[in-house]
Amino acid sequence: FIMKKVFSFSNSVAGRTELMTKEGFNSLMDDKFVVYRCDLLQKETDKDKRDVIKKGQPVILYNAAFPSGKRKDNEAVPSGMMMIDIDKPEKETPTQIFERIRKRAINEFGLVVANISISGKGLRLVFPVPQGMAIAEGMAFYEKELNLPNVDHVCKDFARSSFAVKRDYYLYLDDDTLFGDKELKKVVGKIEKPIMVSDKKEEKKSISTPVKKEEESKQDSAQTETEKINVEGISAKDIVDACEEQLGGKPAEGDRNNFYFRFACHLKHLYPDAETLLAIMPDYGLDEQERMSAIKSALAQPKEGMTNALKRAIEVARPVAEADDGSSLPKFPSDNLPQLIYILTQNVPNKLKPCVSNAVFPALGAYMFGTTFTQVDGTQKEPSFMHVTLAGQSSGKGGQNAVIFEIIDEIKRRDDEGRKDLEEYKKKAKKRSSQEALDDEPRPVIQYLPADITAAAFARCLDYADGRYLFQNFDESRMLEDLGMNGKKDIGKIICEAFNQQPWGQMRVGCESVSAFRPLRWNWSGQCTISMAKKIFDKYAGSGEISRINVSTVGGWDPDYHFGEYDEAWRAKLHPYIENLESHCGLGRVDCQEALDLAKECSEIFEEKYALTQNEFYRTWGPRAVVIAQSKAVLLWLANGMKWEDSIADFCRWSFEYDLACKWMFFGDAFETAMEKERVKPHRGKQNLLTNLPEVFTTEQAKQVRLDNKLSEDPRQMIANWTFRKYIELTEDGKYKKLPPQQKVS
Repeated sequence: FIMKKVFSFSNSVAGRTELMTKEGFNSLMDDKFVVYRCDLLQKETDKDKRDVIKKGQPVILYNAAFPSGKRKDNEAVPSGMMMIDIDKPEKETPTQIFERIRKRAINEFGLVVANISISGKGLRLVFPVPQGMAIAEGMAFYEKELNLPNVDHVCKDFARSSFAVKRDYYLYLDDDTLFGDKELKKVVGKIEKPIMVSDKKEEKKSISTPVKKEEESKQDSAQTETEKINVEGISAKDIVDACEEQLGGKPAEGDRNNFYFRFACHLKHLYPDAETLLAIMPDYGLDEQERMSAIKSALAQPKEGMTNALKRAIEVARPVAEADDGSSLPKFPSDNLPQLIYILTQNVPNKLKPCVSNAVFPALGAYMFGTTFTQVDGTQKEPSFMHVTLAGQSSGKGGQNAVIFEIIDEIKRRDDEGRKDLEEYKKKAKKRSSQEALDDEPRPVIQYLPADITAAAFARCLDYADGRYLFQNFDESRMLEDLGMNGKKDIGKIICEAFNQQPWGQMRVGCESVSAFRPLRWNWSGQCTISMAKKIFDKYAGSGEISRINVSTVGGWDPDYHFGEYDEAWRAKLHPYIENLESHCGLGRVDCQEALDLAKECSEIFEEKYALTQNEFYRTWGPRAVVIAQSKAVLLWLANGMKWEDSIADFCRWSFEYDLACKWMFFGDAFETAMEKERVKPHRGKQNLLTNLPEVFTTEQAKQVRLDNKLSEDPRQMIANWTFRKYIELTEDGKYKKLPPQQKVS
């Protein structure tokens, strides 16, 4: 081994790796969220909840560094250290084990780190790798020499990680060896045969079960390889399936050899060895010799970097959640949530977390007013929110109400005082005599409004609100229609004006009539059946009102459909974030560059979706989805005390793509019908037109692809767009050639 003391860490189990520094290590030990999760795990007994908590915890990879940022063994730079995981010993506590081995472990074997595991029940030990041994052999050596119980023998690869823990959990830390000039101790020992879990399983199998046929064993082996090889948290099977789709689907019988070769050329960037490719790729009816020959030919080709087809396959293959109608939606990022969103979703079942995490923003936004941020186009906007969850009957969508009511509890208490003053005034007014003078009517700020309020009462509350946001929660969004606009049931108009806080109200002639005209600060969250939502909102698909609303759904099946308790301890965790929001009211313009950068990134996402699908939906509804995502990012930043964290960007990026996916799912048909009426004919599906063309194609072929997909014949704008985005370039003979990433022209 080269005794390099470079090793990596990652902000989450599935995140990219970074080189660990002494400052970073110490920062992790004292990080408030690391400490918080460690404390939370001591109390939490539910296994699923414990797993969710741990997924958001940073990890340390003592065994190696990964300069590429990806945790792949073939890209590891060994650190010379190895981590041993003692998992929940039965007869001794972690501290007792450490005290028993302390002297030999430090003096004789050069122990570098010893810490209690994140669960509080295990022990992690970091030693130098003994000379001439692999990690598995070193594990067997230390296990025998120190009589270590319950050693987890699967921790034998370079990418194995250890959850970061708080400072109190560290029993021993050799700073000089870990980060200083002190060399790792040279440990010499006899190589023992590693005790592997698989050995024990094989021993049991030979006694209790018949041996499988050779062909079945091969299939099982291939399946195991496919499932365990991950890239960015995505299984090889999902990537292979998505890449096959990008290349046009399963090959015809006469094209199997050629297709297999081309397939391997794409996949070799991620899986650069023949045995792995053979294990993960479908056989398409070819024998092993034919497949291995094609793979070796592919590996012999010059390495040209990741192809566009493979890049798109990785994006397609990212984990998805199934919605009620079977459509795929971006998976909720439960392993890397902003702390406020984690708190607000921790007591709801998994299937409700996506909708609840979006439904809470209108209630949170009710604590804010008079603070603006800069949008991508340079204009200013306040973070305001309108949200609706669409799902079938008895789907559980009403589960979002409990947490919403907890958020606005402080507002409701203030409102109750104001309503009490109004009631007292009305009682006095009824009892007074005709000669008795009446005090001026009180003007209390009442923000939380009933769902069935009239337009006149709404206008009066808006007038009295002193610039604050009114908030409503609708059990059925048809109640929105009760808010009239100058006597007409036109909810679309009020939605448009609320999105940018335009002046709204009513003017009446009578002395007793309500006349008020104020900026429309109105947040609302609702839930609705899909059929009712389409009845209300389909008519607005062509004018854009729906694009101003954040849309969620309830998808998948949750075997453990259980709600947690909103007790005083939970409220104590939420309270500081509410205080931060209230303290940041009335600031005028605030600058959050990270939120603006996120908005630009989301703009690029919908532009790329449009470029590849030629679906006008993305260009028409994408910009407002960006504004909604940026509004969420700014609010989370303010709630976090103006401290930006990567988890905010990750969550809001997911929320942006989830919002667009839900809108397409429920209102895509209505949008296309509206566009037809305006002689706009977007392609109904989400087919990537570029993949339907050969590597080198002509203008005539581009025309034909558009006609095949029921688009207008003229390809000039599409080709200009692809050229500008550097997907293609013009060749000397007047044709167009697809560009791999590293050959993009400047």
